[in-house]
Amino acid sequence: MSRKQAKYLIALDLDGTLLNDEKTISPLNQKILTYLENQGNKVVLCSGRALRSVSYYYDILNLKHSPVITYNGHLVKDLHDINFPEISYSLNQNTVKLIYKELFEKKLITSAMSESLSTIYCDDTEDNFLFAFYDTKNMVVKPGLLHETIDENVFTCVFKYETGHGHEEKIKCVVEKFPDVKVRFWFGGNYCELYIEDVSKARAIKHVAKYYGIPEDNIYAFGDSDNDREMLRELKNSYLMKNGNPTLIPDAKHITTYTNNDDGVGVELIKIFKLKI
Repeated sequence: MSRKQAKYLIALDLDGTLLNDEKTISPLNQKILTYLENQGNKVVLCSGRALRSVSYYYDILNLKHSPVITYNGHLVKDLHDINFPEISYSLNQNTVKLIYKELFEKKLITSAMSESLSTIYCDDTEDNFLFAFYDTKNMVVKPGLLHETIDENVFTCVFKYETGHGHEEKIKCVVEKFPDVKVRFWFGGNYCELYIEDVSKARAIKHVAKYYGIPEDNIYAFGDSDNDREMLRELKNSYLMKNGNPTLIPDAKHITTYTNNDDGVGVELIKIFKLKI
C-alpha cells in the first residue's frame, strides 16, 4: 500500500485515553497500534501536548508512516512524509498578552505558560503538573509576566486558576472580548487554555483522512475530555473513554467498555478489527 493511500485511520487522544494514569502506554495497546500501522493504516496521535511530547510517544509505538496532531489541531505534520500538507495555526501574541494581563491584574489566574516551537514563556517554573505536558527539554525558557516576555505568536497558552470562586465565568467574560480566540477548561483540573475558533482535532483528522484517501466510515476516534468534543461529535465512529468527562456522552457514538487504565482503547480495537491477539 502506498504512502498516499490507507484503509483506516485510528485517531487517539493521549492523556486519559491511550495513556494510563502513569502516563505510559500499556503493552497491549502498543502491540495493537504497531500492528495496525504495519498493516497500512494510519495511527494518528492527536493531543493538546506539544510536538516534542507527542513525538516521544510516537517513537515508543515505533510508528513510521502516520502524521501527528499536536496543540489540539493547531499544528499537524508528518514526521516522515515531506509531501504531507502541514497545518499550522498560531495564537496572535498581542491577543494572548492582553488576555493574560487582564486575567493577571484581576487575580483570576494564579499562573500561566505559553509556548512556540522553540520557547516557553511562563510566570511559574515550579508547576510540575503543567510541565509534564510541556517539558522544557531543548527549549528556551523565558520566566516572567507573559505580557512582558512574549515576543512572537504562540501555539498554546494555558492558565491555572483557583476553583470554587466563580473564576471560570469571569475568565470566559474576559476572553469573549477577543473574537479571534476562545477558552477551553480542562476536565478534572484547574487549568484552561486558549484556542483559535474552528481549529480542532476533528478538523485536523479530516485533513489527514483526505490526504490519505480514507473515507469517514473508516475513521475511528478515541477521546476523554473537552478538547475531544468536536471529534466525538463530528466523526461517525467516535468512542468516549469510560473514564471520560460525562458531559461528552451526548457527543460520542460509543463508550469504551474499559478505562484508560485497563486497555480501554486496545479492547475496542480488538473488537473493531476482529484481531486475534
